[in-house]
Amino acid sequence: MPNLGLKSILIFSLLMLGNSLDAQILWRNTHSGMSPKELKQSVKGLIFPGNPQTWGNGTIEMFDLEKVIISNYIFTARFLFKQQKLEQVTLELNEKPSWGETMNIYDELFQTLKYKYGNPVFHELSGPPYYRKELTWLSGKTNVTLYASTVDINETLLEIIYQTRISKNAQGL
Repeated sequence: MPNLGLKSILIFSLLMLGNSLDAQILWRNTHSGMSPKELKQSVKGLIFPGNPQTWGNGTIEMFDLEKVIISNYIFTARFLFKQQKLEQVTLELNEKPSWGETMNIYDELFQTLKYKYGNPVFHELSGPPYYRKELTWLSGKTNVTLYASTVDINETLLEIIYQTRISKNAQGL
């Protein structure tokens, strides 16, 4: 008679491997759908944001990771959840340089992201009076977006956004 305990463990392991292979990687060792508890176990140094925000897409900022260095620039990683599941990681440049300086940093980050992901699949540029520049790559089932904007030439925002692909039904097309 076969060992049912060993067979059960093997079947369970294969099922878990299938689930982990299907997990959508967002940023570093995080994946879409992680619970807050799973995120805390995977990412060391998380803090609760001083003033948590609800973003326009309905996600809630639950954790931050400070002093993330990318291309010699310091970012804060913001972990955004919807219904207690990780959906987006946004890396926001800590310094707020002028628009011209922001564009220099943007161009440097573009080269880094292009090296990692290839050519972007989407780009948008708008202005004046409000400037916005956006490039998006597809990595598996994740959108990776380099985003810069300004309302005032002296007030800028620069982010790298790792987000669950919006069109989850694209596989059926």
